[in-house]
Amino acid sequence: MIDGRITVPEHGDRDMPVWGRQFLPGDTRKYGQNGGEIVTTERIHGLAGYVQTLQH
Repeated sequence: MIDGRITVPEHGDRDMPVWGRQFLPGDTRKYGQNGGEIVTTERIHGLAGYVQTLQH
C-alpha cells in the first residue's frame, strides 16, 4: 500500500507527471488536433481510474 507518508526512493519524487505533455503530441499526429485532444483526455481518465484501483 502506498499512503504517501514515507518516501520510497525507487518510486521517484512525489510530483505526478503532466500526462497531457506525454500523450498529446503523438495523439495529435495520429488523430489530428481535435481527435488528439479527445484521445489524450480519455487516456488520462483511464490512467487515473487505474491508479485509483491501486489505492483500494
